[in-house]
Amino acid sequence: MLLLLPLACAPLAVGFIWRMMYHPDFGVITWLVSSLGFNAPNFLGNRSTAMMSIIVFDVWQWTPFITFIVLAGLQSLPKEPFEAAAIDGASPFRVFRTLTLPMISQFLLVAFLLRTIDLVRLYDFDHGGPGTATETLAGICTELALSI
Repeated sequence: MLLLLPLACAPLAVGFIWRMMYHPDFGVITWLVSSLGFNAPNFLGNRSTAMMSIIVFDVWQWTPFITFIVLAGLQSLPKEPFEAAAIDGASPFRVFRTLTLPMISQFLLVAFLLRTIDLVRLYDFDHGGPGTATETLAGICTELALSI
């Protein structure tokens, strides 16, 4: 159930929660970094940390989706080739490299394409601040379309 939590929440709500977690004065992540003895930066207000902060948020939100795609691929694999490899004495790495990876490559391709499409259209959480440090391709295209 906890694994599904990022997918079950509305993206806008999750964006606001992470924005509060990154808050420079009372954010949980700022407190955690400070309690470890480091000087916590303004994660979303600093040009050097803003993009990485958004990447961490996005990875947290969509990791369950990719996990379920890969898990579905792994569960759909036939057992016979793996049994034959075990009888032949193949090492676990060789089984992964020659059987598992080629068989789930289509699932990995679908996951990669879906995430790429989602990343290209990622503009509803961020509008390029501070300055243009976190401006995405979709945001640039939207600005160009509006200026025409």
